[in-house]
Amino acid sequence: MKAIYIDDVMNGFGEKYNLTIGKEYDILSDNDGFVDVVDDKGERQKNLFKSRFAIINGDKSMKKIKIRKWEDLVGMHSEDKWGNKTEVYNIYGITIMLKSYRKAYKSENRSIYLDENVDGLSISGIKGGRERVLEELKMCGFDVEFIKKPVLTDEQKLELRYLKKLHKRKWLTRNDGSEKPRSWNNKPTKQTWCWGFGENSETKLNYDFISWEDDEPWSIEELLEN
Repeated sequence: MKAIYIDDVMNGFGEKYNLTIGKEYDILSDNDGFVDVVDDKGERQKNLFKSRFAIINGDKSMKKIKIRKWEDLVGMHSEDKWGNKTEVYNIYGITIMLKSYRKAYKSENRSIYLDENVDGLSISGIKGGRERVLEELKMCGFDVEFIKKPVLTDEQKLELRYLKKLHKRKWLTRNDGSEKPRSWNNKPTKQTWCWGFGENSETKLNYDFISWEDDEPWSIEELLEN
């Protein structure tokens, strides 16, 4: 069995273990609340807190998430085989705030900084830009795919502005098997076979990026933003 080292920790002598954050290690012994691993120098380290590791591909698979903006992560939860849980509880400016609930250990707060040029970070802060953030989230059990904002044609922009201004439309979705999307006044929810409910109508133009596979409707306001 393998697990990823996710939280740095000191040994009984106030020294750091020879373990690398984000690296996968073989679990040699799995006791109640503790594990044994072989460190980067090939030495066996005994009775390390299990809370410092996470089994990403254990009994509970990694949570795959598609997002259009970082704020979409707020409220997301992940859980590994050992019951270690991580929640994205807030995003403040350039900071993604995580709360970890480690089994047989206290809860901990961590921060990930979206800007790789931020100075004066706390010990728990991790920086490195978007790719580094995605790697860190993956370590916490979130397999995130960032969906790039689609580029609209002039005709599509014109139609969306028309729908927004004259018909008060705010959202776009596509039903299963439909040739064109539908526009909505109120935010719809995804049902078994279609999106519902409320006032809606089919768009005149097609929008290829809108799919029945979408978990959330598309915001017309956000699509029209530069």
